[in-house]
Amino acid sequence: MKGQKILFIGTRPVWPMKDGRTVLINQYCSILATELHYRVYYACFDLKKEQPPYFSGVYGLKGPGMAEMLYHVLFKSVLSRRWPFQASVMYCRRTQKWLDQIVEQVGPQVIICDMVRTAPYLHKRYGESCRKILDMDDLLSKRYYRQAGQTELDDNVLGQFKKKLPGVVTAALSGLRIMKKLLLFEAHLMERYELQEAKEFDQLFFCSPKDREEFNRKSDRKADCIPTAVDAEYFGGMTGEGGYRKRQIGYLGNIDIAANRDSVMYLARHIMPGLLQKDPDFQLLVVGNCSPDTHSQFEKYPYMKFTFRVEDIRTYVKQCVAVVAPVPYGSGIKIKIIESMAMGVPVVTNRYGIEGLEVIGGREVMVCERDEDYLDVVWRLSEDKCLRNEIGTAGREYVLEKHSMKTCRERLEALLGQ
Repeated sequence: MKGQKILFIGTRPVWPMKDGRTVLINQYCSILATELHYRVYYACFDLKKEQPPYFSGVYGLKGPGMAEMLYHVLFKSVLSRRWPFQASVMYCRRTQKWLDQIVEQVGPQVIICDMVRTAPYLHKRYGESCRKILDMDDLLSKRYYRQAGQTELDDNVLGQFKKKLPGVVTAALSGLRIMKKLLLFEAHLMERYELQEAKEFDQLFFCSPKDREEFNRKSDRKADCIPTAVDAEYFGGMTGEGGYRKRQIGYLGNIDIAANRDSVMYLARHIMPGLLQKDPDFQLLVVGNCSPDTHSQFEKYPYMKFTFRVEDIRTYVKQCVAVVAPVPYGSGIKIKIIESMAMGVPVVTNRYGIEGLEVIGGREVMVCERDEDYLDVVWRLSEDKCLRNEIGTAGREYVLEKHSMKTCRERLEALLGQ
């Protein structure tokens, strides 16, 4: 309702937008503030830079100190098994008091939590004064079960929490067997926690209809779905800087994220050598944020080129014959997939890449599961202009119909109007 106040509790700043999650939260908050005319206040961890002007107020939150974090990990996760690890490393009693002050000061009618890891801050709180909504994002438990099934793992699976842990802890957790056990333990904790925390909120939603359906089969508290959206008009504009390159494939994403880094490593080791045998001019263009440490892992592959973080991804992605995204694990809708489709660039991915999308392999996207399938499809796309245009056009039309900003706005409006 116009003029009402919403407090959004985020796990990270929405600016700069450096991964799919920040893009999505930025979309939600922008629509709420500029189109639905709510007064949106944003409280988040790791706040460093100025945030977008549509916020009515921005507040920085701090995670726990090392002693408190280890206490929560031991007693809330390992012994009592009440919280998943990621909730234990996010919760801070001092921040809880600060958040109580923010709620009293702002007086929101609605509080939205970004992902279940922030849910402890609303546990048994604020329910009488406002409506509580949990943005689940996707089924994290499913993601961790899948990740535990990988044959190669390292401490990058700890994600953003790697920086929060002391070096001696991350070193102790290294090793495939330990990582698998850690992921399975977290998956078990998360699966129970997702169902448990759902009862604490008035409403909850996912960005993928498939994750919502799977969750609703298990939970008495039913979830809604606000599908991931992109600005198709924006992504449809502008051509590739320097022109289209027949022998260049692309990958889009923040390479510091473990799943994205694993995807790029798969392309470098398993797909590019086969393409180079067909034509030595093939190149892999990696578009997205990439730290020096991550980049150093790919220095031995001369056929790779990195843009690092760029202001406009369109100028690079549209140079490519296809965006190739072999998603190794995960859940939910991958925004890199629908952004590439919105640009009219053919997407080559696998079953995890199209999960949650209403697409058919060979029509809106190309779906592969084996190395030889990727080689064959990429080669065909590079040689067949009609096929390339057909897949690219169908993919863009699908995004226009199913993942428009208009659809996202309507679903947000319906959720808040209930």
